[in-house]
Amino acid sequence: MLLGLVLSQHAFASGSVVDQHQSGTKYSPLTQITRGNITDLDVAWEYHTGDGANPKPNSLTSFQDQPSMIEGNLVVCTTNRRIIALNPKTGEERWVYDPQDPETGMKKCRGVANWIDHQAEDGSLCRSRIIFGTADYRLIAIDAKSGKPCPQFGTKGQVRMPISKEEIFVGEVVANSRPAIVNDVVVVGSSVADNQRIESPSGRVLAFDARTGKQLWEFDPLPRDPADPAAKSWENGSAVGFGAGNVWASMSVDQELDMVYLPTSSPTGDFYGAGRAGDNHYSSSIVALKGKTGEVAWHFQFVHHNVFDYDTPSQPLLIDFPHEGRMIPALVQNNKTGLIFAFNRETGEPLIPVEERPVSQTGKVKGESLSPTQPFPVGIPALSPLSFSPDDVWGFSPLDEWLCRRKVESLNYGGIFTPASEQGTIFFPSVGGGPNWGGGSYDPESKLMVVPSNRVPTIVTLVPREKAV
Repeated sequence: MLLGLVLSQHAFASGSVVDQHQSGTKYSPLTQITRGNITDLDVAWEYHTGDGANPKPNSLTSFQDQPSMIEGNLVVCTTNRRIIALNPKTGEERWVYDPQDPETGMKKCRGVANWIDHQAEDGSLCRSRIIFGTADYRLIAIDAKSGKPCPQFGTKGQVRMPISKEEIFVGEVVANSRPAIVNDVVVVGSSVADNQRIESPSGRVLAFDARTGKQLWEFDPLPRDPADPAAKSWENGSAVGFGAGNVWASMSVDQELDMVYLPTSSPTGDFYGAGRAGDNHYSSSIVALKGKTGEVAWHFQFVHHNVFDYDTPSQPLLIDFPHEGRMIPALVQNNKTGLIFAFNRETGEPLIPVEERPVSQTGKVKGESLSPTQPFPVGIPALSPLSFSPDDVWGFSPLDEWLCRRKVESLNYGGIFTPASEQGTIFFPSVGGGPNWGGGSYDPESKLMVVPSNRVPTIVTLVPREKAV
């Protein structure tokens, strides 16, 4: 369900929407709704997508869309990837495009992209386009004003994006987040299903011509080419035997630099890295690519040899950052660990000092090759405490608290980078920690970054295959 809230007749603004999506700031210059009158908001209208009325078995649905104002329409992407254009003042439905998404798999859409073809005549079909991905890994372009497919894009407005190997089920690889658009290039990430198999499909990032749908380049976060400088961070060329490292969060774009910024995830397996000794670049990183070519401009890894499911979870914030007496075009990245990093987004130079600190090796299982250190930013507080102890537990009664304390004392824990173990390890702030996919927001006037922070301790236990049920 979508709600429209108004004071009177809200002045919708669309001019800055594209910039907000590209930079991840989520900032609006609108001033009609304030802290003084927000309690006076009333429901003006509501719209039901109908997608959740008859849920299918094995369908993981979640309404996570970030609606966009495009060509005077409030554009919504539903869990089934139906694109709906609404009158923003009344909630009246103007048009619907249904891509006939499969009924199984990860059912979530986190937004659409908008591209303007400046070579096309004003008012022509598909001069303004809505571009989005689907749960069966198609890329679709439709006219932003009418919802009609763009005939010159791929085949009847669709491109079947390639997957590196056959899926073991429909939806093992999906496109959930909005594509990034760098000038006339559409860049698409993917979600690769976790905890399914070690040799899962690659988390390749694909780039297409926004006008024709022709594939232009691809980037694999797992460097399978021995000539790639990052390949040496995978001992014995082990990158070829693993998958994922995908970009499931939204990407950010600097049009002037022709740069797209990729928040990459962990390689398979999420909690067990035997067979892939080394730091495993470009996974668990921020990777800056040139939009035209896909060439790596710079990269920084947040988690070495990730066996914690600490993906880079949220869209990078592109802001101006004070550094040595001047403002630097910067990239700020929040993480599941609660750690905050900042870089010169042109060069990759850290704007907040980073140091390598020793981390826990307790509970390491046979065959594992943990990194002895992990990077920590210096001089900026973390969003979450960097430790958890029995003294942090609580309960509804003294008995409840005592039982919880005993449970915590029985588990493996030595800080935020403690590996999963057969004993059972506490993960805190957890695999869903930090801001997760929602990310932070930034107010350029007050210079404040606002970030949600999840802190839910979880227990991860490794079970030897011979003991698995």
